[in-house]
Amino acid sequence: MKALIICQSTWNGNTAKVAQAMAGVWAAQVVSPSQVDAATLGEFDLIAFGSGIFFGKHHLNLLKLVDALAPVKGRKAVIFSTGGNPAVAKHHLLGEKLEAKGFLV
Repeated sequence: MKALIICQSTWNGNTAKVAQAMAGVWAAQVVSPSQVDAATLGEFDLIAFGSGIFFGKHHLNLLKLVDALAPVKGRKAVIFSTGGNPAVAKHHLLGEKLEAKGFLV
């Protein structure tokens, strides 16, 4: 399985630490949304999308990236996040955007 982790980490880098731990298990590359080459996403069997939670949703850079992606068919995706208040960790917006693009979340 070839995996890619797209991670927007700010503040104290906790999300990057989670992404690096996942990368070690999956032998995956970790990139920020600004480093994504959309033309190469088809090379990956699994793409993980993650960030901290800001005002109840994932980081705007991650959401904008997903909005800009071309539709895919059946590519597997994983969503992850970090945050100080688990009650507000809502993955539905990012999940809905990914599913609308054809990802299996």
